[in-house]
Parts: sequence; C-alpha cells; structure tokens
Amino acid sequence: MSFGSELQDIQAVNSYLINDLAFVQEFRDIVKERINIEKDYIHKLENLQKRCAQKNEKRGLTLSVGSVKLPNGDTVIPNNSTFQKSYDKFLKKFEEIIKDRNDYVEKLNTLSENIKTSGIKKEEIRKKHMDYYTRINTEVANMNVETDKNEVKFLKHVIILTLLKRKWIRMKLVLTMKKQKNQKKF
Repeated sequence: MSFGSELQDIQAVNSYLINDLAFVQEFRDIVKERINIEKDYIHKLENLQKRCAQKNEKRGLTLSVGSVKLPNGDTVIPNNSTFQKSYDKFLKKFEEIIKDRNDYVEKLNTLSENIKTSGIKKEEIRKKHMDYYTRINTEVANMNVETDKNEVKFLKHVIILTLLKRKWIRMKLVLTMKKQKNQKKF
C-alpha cells in the first residue's frame, strides 16, 4: 500500500525545519547580544552626559560675559557666550541621541519577541506535522497488518473452496457415473 513519495520526504522536511529553527534562534541570539551592547553603550552615554551636565552646572555662569547692575541694584547676567550656547546644544543633542538609542533598543526588543513568537509557532507546527506523520504511519502499518491478516484468511478460504469444489466435482462425477451405470443396466 502506498500513499505517495511525500511521506518519504518528511524526515528531510523535518531536518530542514529544525535547521531553520536553529537559524532563527541564532538570529534572535544575535539580536539579544546587540540589545545588550546597545544597553551598555546607552549606559556609558548616560554617564558621560550626566558628567557633562554636572560640570556645566558646577561651571555655572562662568562662561557668561560680564554682569550688569540694574538701577534697582539687582545684578543681571547677560546672555551666555557662544561657547556656552554650543555646549548647551551639544548636551541637548546628547539627550536626543540617548533617547533615540533607547527607542532603537525597544525596537530590537520587539523584534526579538517577534522572532521568539515566530520560532515557537514554527516549532509547534513542526511538532504537529511530525505527530500527524507518526499517526499516519501507525495507521498505515496497522492497515498493512490487517490487510495481511485478511489476505491470509482469504487465501485460506480460497484453498478451502477449491478443495470443496474439487470434492463436489468428484462427487458429481461419481454420481454421473453411477447414473450412467444404472441407465446401462436397464
């Protein structure tokens, strides 16, 4: 009994799927490693940014140009120097870069989770197909055993019928011969 060559290829397909799942897992591991590198980099950037911001606060207004006394006696510090404005923009850009890196890490986390989900689904599908394949093979084997048993029974009955037919033919022949003998006697 044959169900086609497709069932014979299932082991090759299973091997392919296992290799594919291994590749997906390797890819996910690379993404996770990249996430860790990015997190370390973000952590270092944040530390550097904090140090720069603290130095800027400590330095205070020393980079401003002069101070002006108002008529009421208050002292007002005028606009910051060009260098201070550039430094403030640098710190602001630094914060944006850190935020962008954090967003990138979140996207990588999402990618990693999607890869994990996809891998789990593929593994479940692979297992279902292998279970189905096993069930079909078991059914085919059971059918083959049953067919073999039925074939043996059939052949046994054919032999019995053949023997009975021969016996019947002999009996008919004997009866015919007896009839002929009886008819010849009269």
